[in-house]
Amino acid sequence: MTHEAQIENAFIDILTKRENQWAYRDDIKSEAALWENLRRHINRINIAQLDGMILTDSEFKQVKNEFRRLTQTPFL
Repeated sequence: MTHEAQIENAFIDILTKRENQWAYRDDIKSEAALWENLRRHINRINIAQLDGMILTDSEFKQVKNEFRRLTQTPFL
């Protein structure tokens, strides 16, 4: 196994098993489903801060816009 392959395998191990809690989700099959999953997580994590209220469609649109702004690339 090459050094590069070892690094890649270690990175995959970190992302899927150790420090992070990333896992393949076969139920998320579209961009819309991915955004809905993010919205559920934001609502769940921030329930105390949001005083039991969930994000409105308008508020989540702002989250999406900011996320897109921060992650945009000149290569697309």
